[in-house]
Amino acid sequence: MSPSSLPPVQQDPAVVRAGELAAELTAKISGVRTNRVLSDLAQAREITAVYEAACAERVKLWDDMQGRRLARLQHLETRLPLGPGIAAGTSAADRAVLMTAFRAAVEQARAANDAALQGMLNDARRFGDDMVMRAVFTVAVEEGRSRSILAAVRDLDPAANEVLAEMTRLRAQLDGRDVESHGWEAKAFWPIPVPEEVRALPMLEMLAENRHEALP
Repeated sequence: MSPSSLPPVQQDPAVVRAGELAAELTAKISGVRTNRVLSDLAQAREITAVYEAACAERVKLWDDMQGRRLARLQHLETRLPLGPGIAAGTSAADRAVLMTAFRAAVEQARAANDAALQGMLNDARRFGDDMVMRAVFTVAVEEGRSRSILAAVRDLDPAANEVLAEMTRLRAQLDGRDVESHGWEAKAFWPIPVPEEVRALPMLEMLAENRHEALP
């Protein structure tokens, strides 16, 4: 099943859930603190446990969101003439040769300025060099290079405009460069302040251990 497009960042389940965690943690900590049956050590242990659980869940939420973004990006890349485009069933030996040629073409494309990149594309089209053409397209899309080359990608696929726009947004989100997404993410994943009980726990544990050792 192909990865579906992601919802607006403010509606993403990972962002929504991350935003809920701080309030839930505050309520849990308050409940522990008002429990007069618990000793200072017991309170510190319980608060540390709920705090660490909340932090761990937020890490998982972030990894899940970024993983879905990457999966969607990789799916979209298969809809455009990007990557080496090696046919299924190609032998291991032939695949190795083709990958070496593709990597060399990609390195050449990355080192070229926009004019030289356009020249590479023109030559690849003229001589039917699909490997070089795909390398040029790959670099142009990844680096947001020459508009004329991106236009050539669009010419090959009428739906490429929409695909390229989504790919650009996903790359920016994965790299932390998307301003709108960053605002919502910063609000939802803002570092949770460390409760004082968490900081005090090592000392309380040590005091408890010393008292235990002092018993006859």
